[in-house]
Amino acid sequence: MNASKTNLSMAVIAALMLVCTGCAAVLLGGAAAGGAGAVAYVRGELQATLDASLSQACKAVDGAAAALSLRSETATEDGLQSKRLFRMANGKRVTVKLNRVTDHTTAIGIRIGTFGDQSASQQLLTEIQKRL
Repeated sequence: MNASKTNLSMAVIAALMLVCTGCAAVLLGGAAAGGAGAVAYVRGELQATLDASLSQACKAVDGAAAALSLRSETATEDGLQSKRLFRMANGKRVTVKLNRVTDHTTAIGIRIGTFGDQSASQQLLTEIQKRL
C-alpha cells in the first residue's frame, strides 16, 4: 500500500472513531507537519498517528518535552507501547501514550491535566512532529 493510500486509510479510520465515540469530538486536521495522519481531540485527549517507529516517537517526545521545560517523572517502554509522564511548571500532569501500529507508524495520545488542555496538547504535538 502506498503512502497516500495509507494516510487516507488512517484518516478514514480516525473519522469513523470520531463518529463512533458518541461525544463532542473535534477533528483538527488532516496530514500535519512531520507526516502525521489525522489528528483528533477526543474526551480531553489529543490523538494522532505519527509516521515514525515507536523508538523514534519516544525520542521525539522526550526531546519535545525538554524543549517545553516539562519535568520527566516516569517513562516505560516495552517494544509495543510506551507511557511517559511529565509535569508542567504549573503542576499539571502531562501523559503521553504511544502504541506501535506498524514498524513505521505509531499512535499517540496526549492528555494534559485531568480534563485535558487542547491548546497545550497541540503545542506538544507540534514540538514532537518537528523532531521526526
